[in-house]
Amino acid sequence: MNVTKSKSRSYLAIIFGVVCIDLIGFGIVLPLLPLYAKSYGATPVVIGLLAISYSLGQLLFNPVWGGLSDKIGRRPVLLGSLAGSVLFYTLFGWAPSLVWLFVARTFAGIFAANISTAMAYIADVTSRADRAKGMGVIGAAFALGFIIGPAVGGVLSKFSYSWPGYGAAILSLIALCLAFFKLPESLPPDKRASRLHFSFASVWKPVRKNLTRPRVARPIWVYFLVILAFSCMQLTFPLFTNQAFGFDVVENGYLFAFVGVVAIVLQGGLIDRLSKRFGEGRLAVVGTTMAMLGIAGLPFAQSLGGLLAMLAVMGLGSGLSNPTLTSLVSLGADESEQGAVLGASRSVATLARILGPLWGGWSYGVFGPDWTYWSCGIVLFFAALAGLPLLRFRSPEATPIQEIAHQTGTS
Repeated sequence: MNVTKSKSRSYLAIIFGVVCIDLIGFGIVLPLLPLYAKSYGATPVVIGLLAISYSLGQLLFNPVWGGLSDKIGRRPVLLGSLAGSVLFYTLFGWAPSLVWLFVARTFAGIFAANISTAMAYIADVTSRADRAKGMGVIGAAFALGFIIGPAVGGVLSKFSYSWPGYGAAILSLIALCLAFFKLPESLPPDKRASRLHFSFASVWKPVRKNLTRPRVARPIWVYFLVILAFSCMQLTFPLFTNQAFGFDVVENGYLFAFVGVVAIVLQGGLIDRLSKRFGEGRLAVVGTTMAMLGIAGLPFAQSLGGLLAMLAVMGLGSGLSNPTLTSLVSLGADESEQGAVLGASRSVATLARILGPLWGGWSYGVFGPDWTYWSCGIVLFFAALAGLPLLRFRSPEATPIQEIAHQTGTS
């Protein structure tokens, strides 16, 4: 049967809950990761490698899980990845040595590459006209998870470095139970990829094919530049506010939370109406331009009010650009390759999250905060220019949503 709008909203709410709980679990371990590794004798270089190991796992496996979900369905991939998260967050809490920390973080990154599958699930249960609203759900879950997670992790780490890992494992277990009992399969057999053989190499074939299509490649590479600039800013921002305003970890946590709240309000409530009125392409370009103004304007902030104003502009830009660019990627891809192509976009974003901090750390040390943020602004300027052809794109009116199984547990 066709999914009604009320059922579609119900499935989106469940996906929001699963992703949000999973990301809170991820955020829990962030505050203690450097200190945990340092307690085992890790140098700053080794701590950096430990952080990158998580991102590398995501980089390699985003298209793999997404492509596998195109073949066997979204539900088994989501359940399997959540179960893996439970296992390796538990290992993170138990880890008796630095080697085990590397094992835990690498495999946690591999299994955390399920966001592309969650995005493909949203593509399955939303009409093309509602795609931006659905992708906004992922953005809101990200923002909320990064607001709550580090705060909870900071509290738990006061008891023991093991507690945040176990806390993250418990949250992933809750997300697993929620998905198992409440989330039905979204991809019926007749909509699945026709490939009879699945391998690590074969899943990249549709990715390469779609990356030659301007309709898909352009929003992916604009997304790469946006994430590159934001990840550069995120790494260096605490250094900048400490130097300019004397802020410590607590104040910076509040500032990041402020940006997250701005993004949640936009992605959770307004993005649907705005995308239907103006089109995803316009919102993506406007959002990228706002992000450029916000980040490049940080060096000019001479007071807390000025700083909040720049962060608000930046948060609005992020809230507009991220879900609309992801929506454009989804709308440009073949229906049977949503998982693989959305996985490619997540891998590109992960690559940006590796390169952005490297650039940010080097440029901040060599040139200071002003040129670091102006360089981010230049990157976003070129991202906006690259996105100009997207201005003419407007999502079609609502089309029938594909059939979805009633019963939880179907595949």
